[in-house]
Amino acid sequence: MKIISGSNWQNKLIAWRHNIKLCLGLIMLMQACVPGGHSQSGNSSSSSKPALVTEDHIYNKNVRTVMLFPHTGQIHDMIQPPVISLKKSTPLILHFDELTDDAQNYAVKIINCDANWEVSDLPEMQYLSDYNEYLITERKFSFNTRIPFVHYSFKVPKVKVSGNYLLVVYDEDNPDDLVLTRRFIVFEDQLSIAPKVQFSNVTKKRDSHQQVDFKINYSGLELINPTDEIKVVIRQNHRWDNMITGLKPLYVREFEKSLDYSFFSGENNFPGGNEFRMFDIRSTQYAQQHIDKIDLKTTPIEVSLLRDQSRAKRAYGQYEDADGKFYTQHHETQGTKIEPDYVYVNFALNYPYPREGNVYVVGGMNDWQPKEEFKLVYDEDKKQYRGKALLKQGFYNYMYTLIEEGQRDDTFFEGSHSLTQNHYEVLVYYRPMGFRSDQLIGYKNINFNEL
Repeated sequence: MKIISGSNWQNKLIAWRHNIKLCLGLIMLMQACVPGGHSQSGNSSSSSKPALVTEDHIYNKNVRTVMLFPHTGQIHDMIQPPVISLKKSTPLILHFDELTDDAQNYAVKIINCDANWEVSDLPEMQYLSDYNEYLITERKFSFNTRIPFVHYSFKVPKVKVSGNYLLVVYDEDNPDDLVLTRRFIVFEDQLSIAPKVQFSNVTKKRDSHQQVDFKINYSGLELINPTDEIKVVIRQNHRWDNMITGLKPLYVREFEKSLDYSFFSGENNFPGGNEFRMFDIRSTQYAQQHIDKIDLKTTPIEVSLLRDQSRAKRAYGQYEDADGKFYTQHHETQGTKIEPDYVYVNFALNYPYPREGNVYVVGGMNDWQPKEEFKLVYDEDKKQYRGKALLKQGFYNYMYTLIEEGQRDDTFFEGSHSLTQNHYEVLVYYRPMGFRSDQLIGYKNINFNEL
């Protein structure tokens, strides 16, 4: 039996175990095919296994507080997006908790995706130096918390090719038993991008929307049809759920080898939104920012926020936020991993009457997704939308969103202003001839109206 070599003994061991599993699987398959063998096709449990989705997703309901970020040793690393340069050595670190007092054996694999986040046909050996199965060996139990949990950490191996990647965590003994998935991107600078953020060119959106114009110079590349060969993506505040894709350049200057994405009809417009709401639950010993009261008699501890108001018709006011992100920390010990406890956070949004749709709290803490745990219920007596969610101690940004008739509106309760501080990114993809995936050959970020 050939053992696939890796860069260390752990990967060699994983490869050896993987080959053993393959052999056992083949033996079971042969037994199932011979006369008198028992077929496994009637096993109904296989149909209940979750399907892999190429987005930020949690499959295990006990898994919480998933973070993937470039590690430099600073606490504010946690609010940085999982975006790294192919040439630099800054590693990505994955952190997550599982609400249990029993550590599990988890493994990780890395999947390359194309510009549309579809799994590519790129062979693993072309983007990885090691065998594509890595054990999570760093596991720590929570310390002095009311809610027990296990904290897992994993340093993401360096890839050899730029592009989109999906980090998949699963049960070591059962690759179909998925735990979580996380997107990350690796870029290189093969071309230059000159972005410019301004108020919308569309007159009726000028007070509420922001426009991201940019120019691309590809003088270092030999492109036959740059309009079709280049794919661009624009993101606001590092979110994948509201990205703009499919833009074609308005002007192509072949002699200058430049593409101009400056539009006049709103194709590259984002609602400016509002500065994010925030609360600080790093301590349960005293009330910090936006905290009304703390109930220490319950387990988990319950924290109630000050009542929020709709900001839809209010004037814009600028203040510094974290662009919707969060970071974990226990104030008394300054610990960020095993010292912060899990507490219930009670949200209350004043509103005079119930809407037809559903109201959710969203932000980086729940991957911007309207999850059931963050759904609010209207209280007729108090004229409030109310709800609570279990969160790890830390500092959080959030906002309220309304979903009516299948349409999501992040501005209904928050308002939208063209002056709002927002973070934008321009991503440029290109697929070389004969290559089986899209490379991220250009990346640029810009802060608009930064304090």
